[in-house]
Amino acid sequence: MKYDDASLHYGGEGFPSSSPIEYGGVHIGLFLKWCFRRGWIGDRYLDDPKAMEDVRAVVLGQMTGTDFLFKYCDGRLTNEDLSEAGNKFAAEHYNRILEKVDEAFHGEFYRSPEGALDFEVFAGLFNRVHRGSKMSDTAKITLVVSLFSFGILGALAGWFLSEGAGLTARILSTIGGELVGNMTMVMALTIFGSLKTRFTRHISSEADMEKVWDKLYPNSYLKQVHSTSFGNKTSIEKSHVAACFHCEAVFPASEVERWVEENEPHQPTALCPQCNIDAVIADADVSQISKELLHRMRLRWFGLNG
Repeated sequence: MKYDDASLHYGGEGFPSSSPIEYGGVHIGLFLKWCFRRGWIGDRYLDDPKAMEDVRAVVLGQMTGTDFLFKYCDGRLTNEDLSEAGNKFAAEHYNRILEKVDEAFHGEFYRSPEGALDFEVFAGLFNRVHRGSKMSDTAKITLVVSLFSFGILGALAGWFLSEGAGLTARILSTIGGELVGNMTMVMALTIFGSLKTRFTRHISSEADMEKVWDKLYPNSYLKQVHSTSFGNKTSIEKSHVAACFHCEAVFPASEVERWVEENEPHQPTALCPQCNIDAVIADADVSQISKELLHRMRLRWFGLNG
């Protein structure tokens, strides 16, 4: 499945004659970078060591997503470039929000290279849509649970009415009770199916996450703290990623612009590139970080919770 093609942009009306064809793929390159930073990396790259070096370069800001797009994708964004979670998001939201993205950059996509645009503005738009899509899934389950509760209350009300009413009321109540019972059963099955789907998707995504993480950061300490015995402390000497205690983002330590050591002893903090708050712990003495928090951060990095 093809989501976008740079040739449709640089070969279409409105593309400046003075702009190189690469400018027609800048918005696609930015989206690729955003996906790679979430770990939404296609298997075609995970199985290619050279490609993974360039994926890391994109995440680290050492290579633009646009350059990656034309080097590996021939200017086209397809389902092969993204993971299962990435494809789900792209299929549902990519085309719908491109217009908003273009408005945010005031039509600069066809006139500027990727490096001249603010990636965080672009990422912020997609982050909001991603958070909204996850909230919408939660809202659906909440609605089903509410209907289920309403069905139980209806059944109880029918029972109380039948106890205090005459024969006609009893007959009507019995019929109504059967209907409510059937509705309750349907709702219960719906809830079970919905929760099962979400649980299965989570397990599947976490399995993909393990594979992606090991390939993207083979020397990272975070892959070593995935454990069911949460809450214990783990001693960590060195890391190759940074973790923000404020927004719980996880990203390459090289993206952290500056280090400060004035907040807490033995826990140097840095300015988080995402939330701009001194709350990052990484690449020094980072003992006293709980496994639970690191695991939660790690899940958030891959868009699996929160």
